[in-house]
Amino acid sequence: MQVTQKPAIFAAGATALFGLDEIRQALESCGFCVSFVDAPFMRPFASAEETEAISFSAGIKCPGNSFIIPLTEYWISYCIANGGARISSRALSASRSKVFLYDVLTSKNIDVPQNYGSKDEALDALKSGKKIIVKPQGLHSGYGVEIIEKADPALLEKHFLCAGTITNKAMRIMHIENTGAMLSEFIEGTEYSADCFCFNGRKSLVRLCKKNIVYIKGKPCTATCQIVEPSPEISSALQSWLDALFDGSDISFAQFDFIIDGKNRIVPIDFASRIGGGMTELLKELPFNVYAASVKEASASSLKKLETGAYSKIFSDSTFVSAPLTQLNYLSTKSGYIVDDNFPLYAGKQIINKHKGDYAISNPSSVQSRLAVVVAHLPDSELPQELLDSLLLTEPYIGGKDKV
Repeated sequence: MQVTQKPAIFAAGATALFGLDEIRQALESCGFCVSFVDAPFMRPFASAEETEAISFSAGIKCPGNSFIIPLTEYWISYCIANGGARISSRALSASRSKVFLYDVLTSKNIDVPQNYGSKDEALDALKSGKKIIVKPQGLHSGYGVEIIEKADPALLEKHFLCAGTITNKAMRIMHIENTGAMLSEFIEGTEYSADCFCFNGRKSLVRLCKKNIVYIKGKPCTATCQIVEPSPEISSALQSWLDALFDGSDISFAQFDFIIDGKNRIVPIDFASRIGGGMTELLKELPFNVYAASVKEASASSLKKLETGAYSKIFSDSTFVSAPLTQLNYLSTKSGYIVDDNFPLYAGKQIINKHKGDYAISNPSSVQSRLAVVVAHLPDSELPQELLDSLLLTEPYIGGKDKV
């Protein structure tokens, strides 16, 4: 009797996950053999338990009907260059170009930020009193983003040139190429972030977070992330974006950043075919593993609509409604070495990321640049400005550019 070998899934970028055993069980229940993989440069960041569960390799051979689920930017780059993912070319390309993302969604009559095709168009918008955003087309985590309010051609040219040529160590490691700058509409409103999971045409919500954005030297930085329940309107919007980007045979995570303005306009601003980063501390405090739950939910569904039931179970606990679970990111407003890491942190689960002697930067747009994180149930979903201001740290905690 011939035994049919199960197809293999390589969950690539596995140090970005947690609860690997639960995720393995969820994927195996879908009929797959599961291997966790990550790039060798991530080994120092893995726990002892993760080091045992994860194979570290710069590449993956995908024999037969096996495939890769990319979880980080490095593995999206790998799949674009080498294949191996069951992800549409639209979704992969949209992960690397916001212009392409907006074009795909526009073709499906989905509302997106207005994209200015030239600097003259952007200047006209500025002259009419609008704000605009200058940003690299294919980067993430707020790298190179500038918000412009003044109709100053020289300033616009300067920021456009900087955004189009920005490069850094993280980009080189992740094999991300800067393909130029883009100019788009700045939308006032509340920013959100969501992870979803796609499984052969069925979709589920992994998690939904409301953000508070602060501006450090004019650049947007995420100060807080708060677990929230999706409204029918948000679920419908996520469904339409996923339908536009993914094919019926795709198996992938998907991450969206979007804004809801004062007129309840829901507008996607960024996307990647991976899980979102920077929220591990927050998601670990939830009552179950949301990644495993979303895999089970999508694979068990017989419907084509976005399933939210597994995630929404969180809100059966009144605590999550009356005092939303929130992650507070403590950010530096000054570049320099930490001279005192006894930061004035809010009560809750506290994680200090930068210690005395570490270097802090004043544009903390990436996860690695946070000074500390606190996760707590806050008594109000609308956070007071006083609390947000307390997350921005400078002297006496941060000194000069010489190591003390």
